[in-house]
Amino acid sequence: MTVPGIWLVVEFETGQDRDHLAARIGNHAGRVAQALSRLPPGAETLVGRDLIGMLAVDRAFLCGEFLDEQGGPIVAYPAAIGCKGQETAHSLVMPVAADGTTSLRLRYTDRELV
Repeated sequence: MTVPGIWLVVEFETGQDRDHLAARIGNHAGRVAQALSRLPPGAETLVGRDLIGMLAVDRAFLCGEFLDEQGGPIVAYPAAIGCKGQETAHSLVMPVAADGTTSLRLRYTDRELV
């Protein structure tokens, strides 16, 4: 009877850790999205890459893309590949512009929890 109880505790703790991870990534992404929304036209490429690149200090971060209204990347980090090959990772997309024309997509992993 002890083993199922331990399993439930582990599952509960893992769920809480995943919630904390998602909140952490979401908080960082929100700050970057807000900063991206304030960039003047034409500055997205240089400054946007730097802003998204700051998220790479988080071990869970895999890649990030600043997307136009068609969903194509304006800026990608890592620059050469963006989020190609990371389609199965956890994804977070948030609007950057108030009118919904641009968005920020981040992909991250919960590997550190596992």
